[in-house]
Order: sequence, then structure tokens, then C-alpha cells
Amino acid sequence: MSNQNNEAGSSQPQMTRRNALKLGLGTSVALGLFGLSARIVVAQEGQVLKVANPAFNQDWSPLRGGGVPYRWNSAWWASPMYFDSKGELHPYVFTSWEPDAENKTWTFKIDPKAVFSDGSKITAEDVKGSWNVSAMPNTKNQRADQVLSKVAGYADVGAGKAKEISGIATPDEGTVVVTLSEADPDLLHASW
Repeated sequence: MSNQNNEAGSSQPQMTRRNALKLGLGTSVALGLFGLSARIVVAQEGQVLKVANPAFNQDWSPLRGGGVPYRWNSAWWASPMYFDSKGELHPYVFTSWEPDAENKTWTFKIDPKAVFSDGSKITAEDVKGSWNVSAMPNTKNQRADQVLSKVAGYADVGAGKAKEISGIATPDEGTVVVTLSEADPDLLHASW
């Protein structure tokens, strides 16, 4: 086939064994020189992060919830909360979360300073909407079950019987109230 491409006047260079070895050697030298002196740098206001991903994948949606690009999602998609290196849960978009006495209804408060990249405020309706979309069968989210499966009405959306998860309420723009189908005192540690 390479002869046919060359005869047809293909102008694309062929990757030869020699060129592959040169590329590998150059990469090794660069990593040796620059990789060993790498340091953690805090971004300044207005800086842009450019990332080179070693895998070709056209789907960078956080709604898919898995695969190669999923490990990069934390670089550009804000999570409700996060675990530190000791496994302790900390606020991020959500500033607080409290269960009721039966551990069946959880109330989450959104940080009033939480904004999208365009500066618009993240609201309870935004959270509810993203969870509803994640639960839809066509989204094929690989992690929605892990986080949302105990929320009342999740199974109906996942089965295509409903468009919204019935157990998610938004009484105001800064509050998300989640009703579970069964009590779960360890909801956050088990799923987030």
C-alpha cells in the first residue's frame, strides 16, 4: 500500500523505523533535561493551560464519565466537592451538605462565588440540569450510577420513562435538595 501511496504522489511523509527511533530518543532527552527539573507552579490570573493528550479522542464531555479523557475532567469541570490526599471530603462548588434525621433527604448549598468560565453564576438549576442529563440513557455516562443511583427517580430517567429525576428539588438558586429512595448515612463517601 505504501508503494501505491508513493506512486499516487502522496506528499505525506512515511514514519520509518529510523524516524521513530529519533523521535523516541529526542523525547527521552527532553524528559531527562526538563522533566527532572520540573516544579509545581501556581497559575497567575489570566493564564491559559494547554494540555497535550496522548490519546486521540473526540469526546471530551464530562457527561460520558469515563475513558481516557475522564482523568482530565478535573482540569476544566468543577466537581461539587473533592477528596484530599488523606481521603477527607472538602467543599468546592458545594459549600455544605447536611442530611435530615433519617439520612434520606440531603440539602446541598452552592458556593455563591462559584461561576462558569464565562463568569455566570452556577445555580441549583444548573446542578439539577447536569444531573438530569447525566442520567439520560443516550448520555451513556459511565459513572452516573455510582453517584446518582440512590436518588429517587434516577432509575426512571435511566430507563427513559422520565426526563427529570424526581428526587432533586431546587428551592432557591443556591440550594439543591436530594431525596433518596432509601436512607444512606454514608452517601457522600460511598459515591463522590
